[in-house]
Amino acid sequence: MQYFSGSGQKLDPSEVNRAVESAFADHGYGLVQMPPKVYVTLPSGDFRTMPAYLPSLKIAGVKIVNVHPENPSRGLPTVMALTITLDIGTGMPVAILNATHLTDMRTGSAGAVASRYLCPKKRITLGIAGTGRQTEAQLLATAEEKEIEKVLIWSRNSRHADEFIRKMNRFDCVSNSPEKICDADVLVTTTPSRTPFIRSEWIHEGTHINAIGADAPGKEGPRPPEAGPGLC
Repeated sequence: MQYFSGSGQKLDPSEVNRAVESAFADHGYGLVQMPPKVYVTLPSGDFRTMPAYLPSLKIAGVKIVNVHPENPSRGLPTVMALTITLDIGTGMPVAILNATHLTDMRTGSAGAVASRYLCPKKRITLGIAGTGRQTEAQLLATAEEKEIEKVLIWSRNSRHADEFIRKMNRFDCVSNSPEKICDADVLVTTTPSRTPFIRSEWIHEGTHINAIGADAPGKEGPRPPEAGPGLC
């Protein structure tokens, strides 16, 4: 997976991480206007709109992004996105961007930055549920912040897990069960599942969780053991 800037230059994942980190800091200091995203449910998926204004970069705009889990069977990505940026003085549109790769980058870096600050270990075992595009983005971005000793992968499709391991052969990747991928310092869930499949009692004390798939009501956890499986 490679990302390029508007000038055609290859983007350094560590630079993307720092840009996302800076935007998060501005948001934390109350310097960003970012209303809650608005969801629209469709028969086989959904789309959401995400407006924002970042004064420090003098940029404003909106991203429209879909999630359609059955798209791969149609030869399409599960997630696609479009971003429109506006001139902050006039409101005139200045760019329309295919933001599918941009979404991969931003979300991967969001997980990496969270791991940088919320997981105290420098050398980690990374557990990942899911083997889609975001799995690769999370792994590559996190590798810029942590020394990854081992990657524990689970996919509902073992063939997809095997393909991912071959593609990411620069890392020590092992396919495992949902329970065993929880033997990690950082656990990343990257699925659109609304059915919990990881039990809260599998999570070890001190494990940092990046629940990338928990991006809407009904898609997050964990629950107490007596309530059954909890983290999707």
